[in-house]
Amino acid sequence: MEILNVRISEEAMQLNDREMLEDLVAAATNQALLKVREQLAQESAKMAQNIGLPPGMLGNGFPGLG
Repeated sequence: MEILNVRISEEAMQLNDREMLEDLVAAATNQALLKVREQLAQESAKMAQNIGLPPGMLGNGFPGLG
């Protein structure tokens, strides 16, 4: 996974608060990663069920992404 683009609004730039802007970017990135992990866990559970594995057998998705 990689971030390909970051857009900063004019409103955010006008605040002239670098620390707050950094915090906002970090929070948005973490929120996106959490969503990906949740979706991965759901899809992994579906795959496991489809091949007859017991619930939780694949853990929370794939290693290295949690």
